Amino acid sequence: MSYRSLVGVAALLALGAAPAAGQAPTTARGPAPAAALRVPYVIDTLDNGLTLIVHEDHSAPVATVNVWYHVGSGDEKFGRTGFAHLFEHLMFMGSEHAPYPEFDRRLEAAGSNNNGSTTEDRTNYFESGPANALPLMLWLEADRMGWMLPTMDSAKVDLQRDVVKNERRQRVDNQPYGLAGETLGAMLYPKAHPYSWPVIGSMTDLSAASLEDVKEFFRRYYAPNNASIVVAGDVKAAEVKALVQKYFGAIPRGPAIERPRPADFKLGADTAAILEDRVQLPRLYYSWPTEKGWTPDDAALSMAAYILTGAKNSRLTQKLVYDLQIASGVSSFQDGKRLDGGKSYRLRLPANVPVAAFWSLTLYDTATRSMLQNERNDSALSSYDDLKTNPDGSIDLFFAPEAPAGSESNWIPTVPGKGFYPMLRFYTPKEGVFDGTWKLPDLEVVK
Repeated sequence: MSYRSLVGVAALLALGAAPAAGQAPTTARGPAPAAALRVPYVIDTLDNGLTLIVHEDHSAPVATVNVWYHVGSGDEKFGRTGFAHLFEHLMFMGSEHAPYPEFDRRLEAAGSNNNGSTTEDRTNYFESGPANALPLMLWLEADRMGWMLPTMDSAKVDLQRDVVKNERRQRVDNQPYGLAGETLGAMLYPKAHPYSWPVIGSMTDLSAASLEDVKEFFRRYYAPNNASIVVAGDVKAAEVKALVQKYFGAIPRGPAIERPRPADFKLGADTAAILEDRVQLPRLYYSWPTEKGWTPDDAALSMAAYILTGAKNSRLTQKLVYDLQIASGVSSFQDGKRLDGGKSYRLRLPANVPVAAFWSLTLYDTATRSMLQNERNDSALSSYDDLKTNPDGSIDLFFAPEAPAGSESNWIPTVPGKGFYPMLRFYTPKEGVFDGTWKLPDLEVVK
């Protein structure tokens, strides 16, 4: 051993086996419990119903404003889709005291940036910049919350309608694999369910949107009692509250909002859709209903998705991409939302694997939460380490533990309020291309 190595060993001993950077400290009984994540904040509600949340962080002289309107495509109606996302665009077209393009010009002159986004459940607008630009950020947001409607006209609606249509062409219609998302949504939910259509809406519905439709949408949803503001950064809570009261306090409360309450549903059979596209590699998607957002199993399913595909050495990625080399990529995610949830797997096949290759999942209603809680000793996941080829040519990538007595095993989980423990099976046909004869129970093939 060299002198340098001996010095290194002595230094480690002198440190008392201190943990390396990024590692959790350990005790004689194992890893020390991690410190609880704590994000201190102050929350207030104005008389008009606006919710204000302030988080002080004085580590850098910057601030961020994030305004959430509690409206998304899930609040739309069948045949009138795309309004939430269209209105996101219209909010950047100027307001009474900051006509277009003053909003961007003033923020950029102050060294700030801004943007917005829309999902099924909410639409948000945010600004980030120097802390001394906070009054400007709040004033601009207040102006378009309270004084945008008088400036709205048909020319602005027509302009942004065409912008959104072009965005749909770019991101969906002319994008490789672009139609997969909305196709899966229509298969996963009943026709009138608010999550059965895409956030961006359809070309037909966008074309039908009138100026009065847009104004009515604003009156109903863009009110302080349907909004929350988060201010974070090098700020003081009392000063922020005074600014918000000054700029937003005069905006009147909007009408009470009745949210959609879709009926419970159950998928009666597995359904397969085949989409043809001008792409170099085929893809396979598998999706099924799961839990709503912010339920205990929502977090557990997100963790399970990471265990399966979240890193290079995750279970599915390691087996499919690196060990077997029968896929060039695999991903999964849990998408818990306000009304419902969905979990999806996406598999990208290399060119030399027939399109007929597909996978299926058998799900036991064993609590996923128990699997994750036991992961530290690896006993709950030890059965994932093997690989088995079955007589029928299929490959069991993972083995689920035996289903508990009295539980059901379904292709699509329909037991609400429980986590699911997946067993994945990947079929590798020896020859030929897809001929429409998938061997799954009650499978309906839709081309």
